Amino acid sequence: MIDAYAVRFVETLPAPVDGTHELVERSQVEGILREDTPWLSAINERGGITLSRDSARERWTEVQYTQAWEDDDGRSSYVLRCGGEV
Repeated sequence: MIDAYAVRFVETLPAPVDGTHELVERSQVEGILREDTPWLSAINERGGITLSRDSARERWTEVQYTQAWEDDDGRSSYVLRCGGEV
């Protein structure tokens, strides 16, 4: 599932001028990976909590669709594997 707002934004981009390339290429999404790398938390110099991913335990999971509001408490990252024009 692709964000409808992003699709509307792309559709409003102007057509390319002769001799230039499209800003966005349409392609088929062939797979979605969700980042499931654990978070590390630390207290920063202002006393707030800073979150960062534990790069030593990097993990990606193949999923059927994105759930950006629910996955990882709304902090999830995704990689879209694309190929072939639509």
